[in-house]
Amino acid sequence: MTREVGIRALKNEASALIRDVQRGESIVVTRNGRAVARLVPEGAPAGLTDLIQQGRASWSGRRPDLPTRTASPGEGPSLADVVIADRGPR
Repeated sequence: MTREVGIRALKNEASALIRDVQRGESIVVTRNGRAVARLVPEGAPAGLTDLIQQGRASWSGRRPDLPTRTASPGEGPSLADVVIADRGPR
């Protein structure tokens, strides 16, 4: 169960909200209607690694192509050229 609360409500009702989280509820904190944080019970999956360890997700085996080094400004192709090359022929 997840519900949303604004930052003002978080400040005013922090103790009650923390009790709700301790009971297993997840709470999304919003600012101006946009989610900015999530309060989840301790022990809840924190990310993909936790989900994989729990057997709830599996690794595809694919590795993203990561650069072997970083480029200095002005070195190598421009970002636009890299994006265009990555898109391939039209």
